[in-house]
Amino acid sequence: MANYADSACTPRTLTEREQRALLKVTGEHRAGFRDHVLYAMALGTGLREHELIALSVGRSPYRGYGGRRETGSGAFETFGAGGREPHDPVANDPMTKLPRKKMLKPRTTAAELMAQLNADPEFVAALAREDDELRRLEQEHAVAEAPLVGALRAAGFAVESAWDFVQAAEPYPDAVPILLEHLQRPYPDRVREGIARALAVPEARPAWHLLVRLYRDETLPDTKSGLAVALSAIADDAVLDELITLIRDGRHGETRILLLGALERSKDRRARAALMALGTDPELVLEIQDILRRLERRRKRRRKP
Repeated sequence: MANYADSACTPRTLTEREQRALLKVTGEHRAGFRDHVLYAMALGTGLREHELIALSVGRSPYRGYGGRRETGSGAFETFGAGGREPHDPVANDPMTKLPRKKMLKPRTTAAELMAQLNADPEFVAALAREDDELRRLEQEHAVAEAPLVGALRAAGFAVESAWDFVQAAEPYPDAVPILLEHLQRPYPDRVREGIARALAVPEARPAWHLLVRLYRDETLPDTKSGLAVALSAIADDAVLDELITLIRDGRHGETRILLLGALERSKDRRARAALMALGTDPELVLEIQDILRRLERRRKRRRKP
């Protein structure tokens, strides 16, 4: 059974030094300057891919969420969730202040960049520290998850983690009761997220009300996201009203985005009406716009002879 990303830990992110190296390379030549700005925006604002693509000059993604907007004086103002001011990589990046001629340097390939980084003792030492931290977390999670893994193996499932189920090709109905029981135990956030995501299967549909209660009460971000994925996967029209109520509740934050897939999948008119009504929600607006565009394209394809 394939392991999810071959690890039970969150993938390693770029260090500040690696971010500077990336921005330095992309800012050195004119052809790559668009990518330079996109990388800088992504690193500094946390915008999603579709939000970056949707940006145009003078346009912010929406009020109250991470993005950038033109102030009218030619400068950009960066703002985060709730109007907070995050790190501004473009404003502080010296590459954006270089004269155009100084940016026209030969391209640096990825292999050349990695060779430069690997020749830097500070970079190598920092990378080693991060790798050590990842291994420590993997070991910590493996120890914490041992009771769950033991129960699953006793039931005949040769797994190392609940994450092994996330991309499983075969159904695992006998594992669902075990996963549901252990989801309610005080495992680390990342472990419980894996358990919740493993429950995004039809066999977990009878546990809808339990999962809704856990989602409403959950405060840990990764577990709450995993529960949203599970609820979206098992929702059907019989629970559509309760699902819409969850999505309308702003206390659940951006995890509500993960619930929208069930509305997109539904053929019930209530789902389309809910999408239209939620279209002004600042945390949902861009995803809902994407969903409505996809639904319209499907409608047009069905009408073609």
